[in-house]
Amino acid sequence: MENQDIYSTNEFKRSLKNFEDVIKTDDIFYFDSEELRDIVEYYKSITDLKMAKKAALYTLKLYPGLAWATTFCARLLNYDGKHKAAAEMLEATEDKTNFEYYIAKAEFMIEKNNINEVNKYLEEKLDLLSGYDKEDFIIDAVSMFIDYDYCDIASEWLKKATLKDELYDELAAILEMQKGNFEKSKSMFNKLVEEHPYDSSYWNKLASSQYFLNDISGSMQSSEFAIAINPNDPEAIKNHSIAMTELGNYEDSINGYKKVLKLSPDDGAAMAMLGLTYMKNHDIPESIHWLTKAEQMLQGEPLILNDVYNALAQAYSFSKNYDMAHHYLDKLESLQMTDEFDLLLIKAQTALDNDKDDEAERYISEARKVEGLTSDDEFRIAVMYYVSGKYSEAIECFDKIFKAEGKKWRKGYAYYAACCLGMGDKDRYQEMLRLARKICPNEVEYVMGKKYLHDNY
Repeated sequence: MENQDIYSTNEFKRSLKNFEDVIKTDDIFYFDSEELRDIVEYYKSITDLKMAKKAALYTLKLYPGLAWATTFCARLLNYDGKHKAAAEMLEATEDKTNFEYYIAKAEFMIEKNNINEVNKYLEEKLDLLSGYDKEDFIIDAVSMFIDYDYCDIASEWLKKATLKDELYDELAAILEMQKGNFEKSKSMFNKLVEEHPYDSSYWNKLASSQYFLNDISGSMQSSEFAIAINPNDPEAIKNHSIAMTELGNYEDSINGYKKVLKLSPDDGAAMAMLGLTYMKNHDIPESIHWLTKAEQMLQGEPLILNDVYNALAQAYSFSKNYDMAHHYLDKLESLQMTDEFDLLLIKAQTALDNDKDDEAERYISEARKVEGLTSDDEFRIAVMYYVSGKYSEAIECFDKIFKAEGKKWRKGYAYYAACCLGMGDKDRYQEMLRLARKICPNEVEYVMGKKYLHDNY
């Protein structure tokens, strides 16, 4: 029985109610360990990690040292930066030959050891296992390597699996998505939703594949199917909100994220996306509010924090709070996940936003010295100048690109025309607008508006 089916049974609902009643008191109510595990998994599914942790700790009161509960609590402690307490919790596992203990140990090793040593450790433990434990161990190893973005190693571990069930198919599809093979992952998730049409998790992953293929309407439709199956599925509502944002329906997107946070109050990713959507809707104070809350929740998740720090730097820059903008630029740089050219451009944009032109020019000069600079990089500098109202500087960049690339270059003409319009050079504006309509009409619509596609503008 799939988890979603379990959660809808009267038996599970009674167990959940009993648990929620008992934790309000100091009483002890005896649950079966697997009953408690279902409760933990339920709270995880709605991203309520506080309640999941309470359920796991309650489990350890009844079943001290139980592997699935100790490993779960250890991961949460490690996630919160309490590394010593996490190690102690993990070592409290009674059965240290349990495959879940091996996987948790490997996760802790990833942060300190060479990945090859982690892989070797797991290979050694694999030889000690048999039967379903061995199959579960392989699948958990694949999931772990996917989570830490070691897709090649995950692929090698997936080949070891002999039980080719729907979980195997799901991980294979996730791997294709992680590798950027979105068409293939979309096809694989389509097959899974055909075979399991009432499993919202597959619809959610299909929605993600469609989103990465820029099939926004398809992604929205898949998330709507997931919501129809489970109206309170946070992942489905998030996917729907992401699609709404792409379509410019910011109010609907904001309402969706707020619903997610009612269901899952500790969902840092939803806070981050809500903050980013407020920024797109030009509500900078609300954007800063939610991004700051996201920052507090997402410690230990550098991939999302990278976007949060970048967004907070932009938000404070727009607010003319240069010191706070640089505070978050320093945090962004400390993560070492943004390449040198991008970081220098972000710093330059921050300086331009705050009328520090000399500082901006220094960053741009440094950016142009980065090895492997391309015309696409110069184009980004030109657009930055345009956005900042530095029209003559933008035109200088575009002239350099057009001279270097010749007729094969197919973008920038609408920006050039807009710069000429901003400078009051009407003749040059008309000349560049005619070229832009011919060469890059989509850019004309994006930069200047649909009406500028017509000859009377």
